Amino acid sequence: MNALVQLPLQEQFQQESAPSLVYLALSGVRQAHPHLGLQHWSRLLATSEGELQASRLGQENIHALEDVFSLLYQLSSLEEVEVTSFNDGGQVSYLGSFSAPELCLQDPSQLGLKFTSGSQEISFFLEDWYWGCALEEEDAQGEQQWSLQFFDREGKRFLKIAAVAGTALNAWMTLVETFSRSQQQLVRPLFATRTETRTQASTLNPDSFCQAWRQLGSPSQVNQLLNQQGINYRQAVELLEPRLARSVSIDSLESLLAAQQQLGGCGCKSRGLRLDFYTPGSVQGCRGYLRATRLERQEWQLAYCGGRIDLNPAQLGEAFLVRTPKGQGWMTSLDIFSDTGQLVLQVREDSDPEAAENLLVRNLFTRLQ
Repeated sequence: MNALVQLPLQEQFQQESAPSLVYLALSGVRQAHPHLGLQHWSRLLATSEGELQASRLGQENIHALEDVFSLLYQLSSLEEVEVTSFNDGGQVSYLGSFSAPELCLQDPSQLGLKFTSGSQEISFFLEDWYWGCALEEEDAQGEQQWSLQFFDREGKRFLKIAAVAGTALNAWMTLVETFSRSQQQLVRPLFATRTETRTQASTLNPDSFCQAWRQLGSPSQVNQLLNQQGINYRQAVELLEPRLARSVSIDSLESLLAAQQQLGGCGCKSRGLRLDFYTPGSVQGCRGYLRATRLERQEWQLAYCGGRIDLNPAQLGEAFLVRTPKGQGWMTSLDIFSDTGQLVLQVREDSDPEAAENLLVRNLFTRLQ
């Protein structure tokens, strides 16, 4: 899927083609480790999640999707579903219904849709969507499962929408039938090789970049500045002076979530914190008071109204406290990057775009070390 949300021309194959070597390897690892799931199977086989799912085309009940832009406008008809986003640091899941989407017009360089529902806000940025599929399969307990799954150009799965008990199954089946490619149009996506290189410091002048950063009108303009300078967000943070960005411990996340309880009875009328979970093609925002993390099976678990976030500390590399212009004031955020330099989490005050920064909330951030 490109900006027009259509699949590019790729390798044609016959519906009755013999199983590929990838599919045979997937069948073996699924039989040996049925409870691990797609992400772990891809690691064991040293290939992408997208490559594994695509190998099932013509062999199992899986359908390549087309016209995903129109498909997204039909998600509200499904009623209750489970939405799961994935990045290098973990995953976030939410149980609820999609609202009617709104076009994201803040960044003219990106075609996006925004869905808002309760404590959840999800923005899909379609420029980085590459391939999608609908699956009907049995889980490890033998129960039937239906899901829509989406991948970036490197075969990284970043979004899964799954049917649950409250899903309108008639609407689900209609959606899959409407947006599945016909048997004659089946193609195997050609995924790019994923690179794990860390970003390097930019050769830009830090003073000039800091000046440009201070002149931003709002956080929504950050991407435009990065595109103009030809750098990514991690490089931008490295260029900022200490008053605008400073390194803090990864454990600052747990400290911040514990400290947010002070806001409940302080009379500051704060709506609490908002955690934005970044993936290659979406941002999933979790609102309200996030419950403090706890370590279970080497993972941090964060609970919020309607959902849960699972993080793997071993995949988290660095954390920074960042100050970004916001209207006539500033926004303070805790930004956490994966060990490959990708932004995976941003925690900030949950406030209106034009509202002034709450000083009590700001103090919670500035005390982080």
